[in-house]
Amino acid sequence: MTTEMQLRRNPIANRLIRAVLLNHSRAILGARRILLRERYLNEGLVSVVVPIYNVSPYLRLALDSIRIQRYVNLEVILVDDCSTDDSLAIAKDFADSDSRFVVIEKSQNGGLGAARNTGVSHATGEFITFVDSDDYLPVSAIYRHVASLTKTHSDFSIGSVEKFNESKRWTTQWMRELHKDRLEGTTLSETPLIVKDVFVWNKLFRTEFFKSTVGPFPEGILYEDQYPTALAFTSASKFDVLPHITYSWRIRSDSSSITQRRGTLPHLADRLSVMKQLCELYRNEAPENAYRIWLQKSLFDDFLPFLHAASELRDDTYWRNLRDGCLKVWFALSESDRTDPRADRQDLIQAVVQNDFDLFRELINRRKQ
Repeated sequence: MTTEMQLRRNPIANRLIRAVLLNHSRAILGARRILLRERYLNEGLVSVVVPIYNVSPYLRLALDSIRIQRYVNLEVILVDDCSTDDSLAIAKDFADSDSRFVVIEKSQNGGLGAARNTGVSHATGEFITFVDSDDYLPVSAIYRHVASLTKTHSDFSIGSVEKFNESKRWTTQWMRELHKDRLEGTTLSETPLIVKDVFVWNKLFRTEFFKSTVGPFPEGILYEDQYPTALAFTSASKFDVLPHITYSWRIRSDSSSITQRRGTLPHLADRLSVMKQLCELYRNEAPENAYRIWLQKSLFDDFLPFLHAASELRDDTYWRNLRDGCLKVWFALSESDRTDPRADRQDLIQAVVQNDFDLFRELINRRKQ
């Protein structure tokens, strides 16, 4: 039995999460009169763009989490990118039962960036946000974003992210560090660590700012949200950082998501191409402290899954291209910045720089133990 069929027939994790969300929403709806007296519950329209492609085991959870949001003034734009499973039918079910949902069917598969751009072109809200169709939103996510932007008039807000799989949920240490305090109307020079947050879906943008400054998404390439996110950081007059988790990111156990398939030359090429673009942008437009943090993150964090893939592949071309990418970041850093407190990562990058593949393999194997 395939993993997909197991999820279809026995989606235990999804049912548990949906039950929690639904119970929470019932409590909110039961106290609707009280809630409607709260501030920020009926501010500007929020456009929620959801790109969809062959995600039927996960889609209902994602759309349920949007449907029951505490903030109700939404238009939900579901962009089906020529799905071949039941995803389109599920999307239409939601549109039939909730007038806030609308389905747009693309005539040709174009990938995540193109699907998001289609959704943006149909957005009419004052604010815009993005949800990937295998993830979900905590019930108060959009409310928290809108409340913050209404108060501060910032260009966008950023919430914390939790990861989850079939058995657990967790928040990374660096994400906790970034979101330990509420920051209202901050800037990149004041909060340079924020460059570590490369995602588009844990943010709510003012639509005018997004369309004029941030978008469109690059098409036909992976990691399509990283350059627009960097543009947002370098272009915003100010932004807000929220201490709340506003996005739940599914880590698939079968490694079938786009970001979990790194062991191919085209995937590596896309990663290096986007990294080069960001390097140029941050070098020219960002404060020096933010640029240095981004370089260190790229070298000691972003390359790590590709290094693991290189160890397993034993492909000379993959290794050579990956090493060349590492060296470009290595030499962009000052000598004093070519260090990391995590000794295992420091040693691993040193082995790559020295082109010592045997030592590199040994260090990778130690990490696996």
